[in-house]
Amino acid sequence: MSFTKIHPTIHSLKLNPRKITQRLFLIIFLLLTANTINVILQHTRPLENWILDSIDKFFNVNNEANIPTFYSAFLLLFAALVAYVTFHQAKVSSSIKQARPWQVLAGLFVFVALDEIVQIHEFTSNFIRPWLKSDLSGLLYWSWVIPYFLLFLGVAAYLFRFVLNLPAYTRNIIILSGFIYVSGAIGLELLEGHFYKLYSLNHKYNELLYCLEEGMEMIGVTTFIYALLDHLNFLGFRITVTTEDYSSKI
Repeated sequence: MSFTKIHPTIHSLKLNPRKITQRLFLIIFLLLTANTINVILQHTRPLENWILDSIDKFFNVNNEANIPTFYSAFLLLFAALVAYVTFHQAKVSSSIKQARPWQVLAGLFVFVALDEIVQIHEFTSNFIRPWLKSDLSGLLYWSWVIPYFLLFLGVAAYLFRFVLNLPAYTRNIIILSGFIYVSGAIGLELLEGHFYKLYSLNHKYNELLYCLEEGMEMIGVTTFIYALLDHLNFLGFRITVTTEDYSSKI
């Protein structure tokens, strides 16, 4: 029996931003629900229990190297990938210089994903804190917020005109995503430092703030992913799959 290739078949797949992000949001909801249940159990059932300890280990958003941490890193890397694809797609209809901000955003998301995993900001706090004359009643206890906020201002200044020139829908969603993310990552971190000085790290108020902070960060990144996937559709991006058809002879 021999096979003869007839012709290739090209399948073009259009992205569905709504369906993709709905699934991402569902996972966020499940993780935050698991964390909230964990907080309630830890404060109402304080006796040691291997089941409760396992739930806390795997779902506490303030722990490191667990499911919420890896999912947050996954979202950030996904955002980096989509931003990089957008950079290449934008080069088709504009110059490299005009598309460059997408590449910068991709690199920024890779850095934040790395920070999420290895906790660069924790080392930054340990370095800066001894140099501060006052932590403002704990607001600056997590002192990494100072250089990271300056980094945010620098990136915002660099991207300002670029974002304003985007299509209105994309622009508004990106601004919303940035507001949600920064409000959680930096804004709530200030409050967490204040409550840490008042109560302790594992007080229920702080643990609920951690849940809200991580939720806002994940929601902000997912909203950004939606904005870029929708923008890729606007740019005419398609995923193409080529298959070969064969006929057989005996």
